[in-house]
Amino acid sequence: MLRAGGSVHWMRMHAKPAGSGSTGGWIIGGSIIDEEVRQRTLTALSEQHFRLLAENASDMVFEIDGDGRILWIAPSVRSLLGWDPEALVGTASIDLVVAEDHDKVYAARRQVNAEGVAAPYELRVRTREGGVRWMRFHAKSGSGGA
Repeated sequence: MLRAGGSVHWMRMHAKPAGSGSTGGWIIGGSIIDEEVRQRTLTALSEQHFRLLAENASDMVFEIDGDGRILWIAPSVRSLLGWDPEALVGTASIDLVVAEDHDKVYAARRQVNAEGVAAPYELRVRTREGGVRWMRFHAKSGSGGA
């Protein structure tokens, strides 16, 4: 909605027929949703900035669901471990970790679930070629889990 001074209000409008037939008219109601639109815009910009940073970082950034399945992983996994990011999405993140270090992963997940963040921890992770690299992890709760 354009205001007299030229500024704009975002509105959500609702309309329903006032009566029967074509001469009944309409009942129209609306509410101003400026703050909702502002929040959506800020969220979208924040997500764009995060993706830009994560996709261009040299660190391996990833998101897992509550079961530990990879939802998203930064392209840096290619240079760090040799894996294509697309090949890892949907797989169990624990499969990248050397079996002897699985207990560390489970302990970090328990800590994240209890406290929202885990103390930094180091793990041995598998490369695509079958090698092993030591990596330090920082885990915290997000929208989808640990």
